[in-house]
Amino acid sequence: MSVKSVDKDISRLHPDFLPMWETVQDSIAMYNLPLLIFEAYRSPERQTYLYDEGRSKLKGRQGAHTHGFAVDVILDTDGFTDLAGFSPWETGVKGGQVVFPDVLAVWLYFGRVLATEHPKLRWGGNWRKGRKIPLGWDPFHVELDGWTHKALGK
Repeated sequence: MSVKSVDKDISRLHPDFLPMWETVQDSIAMYNLPLLIFEAYRSPERQTYLYDEGRSKLKGRQGAHTHGFAVDVILDTDGFTDLAGFSPWETGVKGGQVVFPDVLAVWLYFGRVLATEHPKLRWGGNWRKGRKIPLGWDPFHVELDGWTHKALGK
């Protein structure tokens, strides 16, 4: 697989994380959230490629994806007329201002579902770094809380 290729195959996720992710997928379906998997497992080579491209701050085996403990999701803009014309990477926020409240609502609802139904997972939408808006800098990312202990065998 090329470093430019995205791996959506959830069977490559860590066995401790896979069943948790499957329940998240069930929640996405149950609540009819317009979200799709963008990437699951990420090879160390792809992680370094993303770092070199300036699209990640991590390289090599750094990060939850390279150990099978994370998934990135995007908006499913097909079949949802209220999302037609939006990029799958849209968050509803530009320059610290809410510009598309309906899109922001999808992400915030997803975060609420994760917090209430999947408490062992961490959502990048909570990573605010001083932001005053209700959405962190990586709402596309979901990972197992404490994954580093599992990756290191602790």
